[in-house]
Amino acid sequence: SQQELKQTQQELTQAAKLALLGELSASINHEINQPLSALRTYTENSQRLLAMEKYPMVADNLDKMLTLNDTISEVIARLKVFTRKATHDSHNEISVLHDAVHTATSILSNKLIKQGVTLKVPAIDYDVKLAIHSVELEQVLINLFHNAAQAMENHCIDPQISIAVQCHDDSCDILVSDNGPGMS
Repeated sequence: SQQELKQTQQELTQAAKLALLGELSASINHEINQPLSALRTYTENSQRLLAMEKYPMVADNLDKMLTLNDTISEVIARLKVFTRKATHDSHNEISVLHDAVHTATSILSNKLIKQGVTLKVPAIDYDVKLAIHSVELEQVLINLFHNAAQAMENHCIDPQISIAVQCHDDSCDILVSDNGPGMS
């Protein structure tokens, strides 16, 4: 039946997202552990500074700790958005292309930096809206960027991924290209 097909498609989409999340776990681990480590350092430093009554320096450390906390919260929020199940009818949702590209690049940024990949993203107008569920659009973009990065791994001196957006009357083409060796 149509309902069973829809349910199976949603389950496959969720499985694909979780598989990609597994591949990205080392990158995500780094994105969270780096600020956690810095938080610990600032905490220990603040304890010493308090003992020496250097309150302005403690206040500065506290500001930095709040920023690091926000960084960790942002990483977790991106993961929650990415891993949530798309239960809505995707044809009834409108997504902002700029936001979807931003979320996708944010999720992959650490991995791409680690691989030395330059990501070229043009300025995308906030007015570009697409009739697709935002999580599904983000997943498509993440998969395209991830596949492009994999295609170039160990095959390029200066790996680059480029995004181009071409909007027409009632449609929008999103082109993702890389400078990898291509398919053999």
